[in-house]
Amino acid sequence: MSASTVYIRLTEQDVAHLEDFAGKPGRSIDECLQWVRDRGYKISRSAMGRWIRQYRAGAAGRRNMVQVYPVGELSMLVVVPPRRVSAAKASSIIRRAFER
Repeated sequence: MSASTVYIRLTEQDVAHLEDFAGKPGRSIDECLQWVRDRGYKISRSAMGRWIRQYRAGAAGRRNMVQVYPVGELSMLVVVPPRRVSAAKASSIIRRAFER
């Protein structure tokens, strides 16, 4: 079974609920597996473990890529590329974009 087994077998709505459930700090593989099985799905423990590792790695990456930079009275949501951009540089880029 691949990590995508969870996405293949669960409905879109159940995946969204599972992501909320699994995203809470300290959730174990067994707790998530029980949550899925309580809803009638058959998923192996190893497939659940792979999914959780991938999901948490992706969530951490998304948190690291999004920053809010204040620009005057505005606050902007900026997607930061993998190489870090300083707050001053990001503010400068945003100001120039609004000046156009």
